[in-house]
Amino acid sequence: MKRVQVPVSEFTSEELELVDVNTSIIEVYKMMKDKGIRHLPVVDGDKAVGIISDRDVRFCSHMDGAAYLTAREIMTPDPIAVSMHSPLGRVAYEMSNRKLGSVLVFDDKGALYGIFTTTDALNALVEIFSETFPLDLDSKEESIFL
Repeated sequence: MKRVQVPVSEFTSEELELVDVNTSIIEVYKMMKDKGIRHLPVVDGDKAVGIISDRDVRFCSHMDGAAYLTAREIMTPDPIAVSMHSPLGRVAYEMSNRKLGSVLVFDDKGALYGIFTTTDALNALVEIFSETFPLDLDSKEESIFL
């Protein structure tokens, strides 16, 4: 059976919310809450320099002076990045292996293309799996959750 290499870009979230390095932790929290976002790329000008997770915000919110912290102070600098052409399976494997919640995805010109998250990986799994084993995702049967 021939293997098909699906590029990560096919499942990458392209509609990005970005925060500037000088954005306050309060604004970061509000943006994440209002938009339902768990990972935010941090930019300095037009360059992606870090990433903030909802876990970072929760952790820092208990610190003295937390209200005065900025994105620069709570971000993870130099985020893991991949090319938009990277194989989806390899990216998902590396994320799992390194316990990453997201990676930044860049285009051929080095510009930020999007973000690939564990949720995107699960969406890819469902789509690819359902091509081989059709799923009735609209079923009105009992919930699968206990």
